[in-house]
Amino acid sequence: MSCLIFHSWQGKCLCTKCGKKRDEGHQWDWGKCKICGKIDKDTVDALLIEATRTRDTEKVKLLLSRGGTPNATTQEMMFHDEVERLIRSLNDSELNRREAAAHLLSRKGELVLEPLIHAMKRRTAWYTLRFGLNAMIKMGQLAVAPLITLVESDDRDVDTELKQRAASALSEIGDPRAVPVLLKTLYQDGWVGWSGGFIGEDWHYGAAALGEMGNLARDQLLEVAHGSDETATKWAKWALEKFKYKFK
Repeated sequence: MSCLIFHSWQGKCLCTKCGKKRDEGHQWDWGKCKICGKIDKDTVDALLIEATRTRDTEKVKLLLSRGGTPNATTQEMMFHDEVERLIRSLNDSELNRREAAAHLLSRKGELVLEPLIHAMKRRTAWYTLRFGLNAMIKMGQLAVAPLITLVESDDRDVDTELKQRAASALSEIGDPRAVPVLLKTLYQDGWVGWSGGFIGEDWHYGAAALGEMGNLARDQLLEVAHGSDETATKWAKWALEKFKYKFK
């Protein structure tokens, strides 16, 4: 309904009859009028700077939704917030959400590697490890160096399972840089475990990773298989036999 003469101002900024707005009498709430919905861009930007300074993630999200212009610090803050949300989703009850989180993490580049590895070290559920490594595998060569670091680590917060699964992830990526690192595991303790696919059989995760790499590791495995170290020789021969279908 149009107001020909008099407007009925609600809170002095919005006509309840025709919906006309005017620039006075606003009730501001974080840069937006509660009555008419008008947004003061300058106020929103100023509040966004302050919310970024105090690391108030919820307020930052609100102000961004109101058209606030993020600075570099804001963008970094929201990036890390999104990464943490995706890492939590690796342990979601729904498989499709876990897979989606791993996929999205893999597309965010090397900046996700540090928080992702930290989460795998501190994991409270196995899904975090499984789908975290899936994300790293999808990253390909970008993840090789961090995975090698995990395999070689002597830190107490890198447990045996994480090292074993990291070795398997390296085999899936198939980068030759991993071969000398995995060969060292043939001489070390802590790499033999049980594999669900071979009931009752000891499984050497380092040797299995080398076997899965096929021709990339064949010559080095043959050399170790004819060496003098009894344990390393045993597992090199095991890999050559167990994964002989990989060698052409």
